[in-house]
Amino acid sequence: MKSHIPFLFALLYFGTLEALSPVLTDPDAYFHIRFASLGPSAWISHDPPQMRFTLFEDHHWVDHQLLFHALQWPFTWILPLEAAARCSAALFAATAVGVFGYILQKYRDDAWIYALFLPASSWFFDFRMIMPRAQSISLALLLLGFLWSLEGRRFFMLGLGFIFAWTYHVSLLLFPLSFVGTFWGKDKIIP
Repeated sequence: MKSHIPFLFALLYFGTLEALSPVLTDPDAYFHIRFASLGPSAWISHDPPQMRFTLFEDHHWVDHQLLFHALQWPFTWILPLEAAARCSAALFAATAVGVFGYILQKYRDDAWIYALFLPASSWFFDFRMIMPRAQSISLALLLLGFLWSLEGRRFFMLGLGFIFAWTYHVSLLLFPLSFVGTFWGKDKIIP
């Protein structure tokens, strides 16, 4: 049960921040949630009608955050778009904090409590986490990559690399994590 406390705390915290904010914290969030609501036919199209009069008008559009839009899509089935963006952002931010708490608890039973301080670490961190964009889910994937590199789970890292590459465009960050886990090892990082 203790491993769920950071996730639940962060869900309440980030959900409250989303509810108190008068507008979505990032103008791109409106695009992301609207594009997610269009479904798979728009995601795989190289010429979606929404891209007319933009840089991507001439068949150059590729959705480089495809899985992020797929993760947002179920929220758009039951909620209005702005509420869907807020709920997905709060859930993804809480997932990142929950993964952080899980990693801490895995290596020391009472260390999960430090994950509760992560949202309080910086207002800028909170601002970035409640953006309905791919940063928070990217942080959760990056933390999973860190854990799996320490544990030497190379096949999990391979799958995570595929998922990460289709979720957010900073998937190259997995290379340094793999290097740390492979050549430095958890014995030198975690006493």
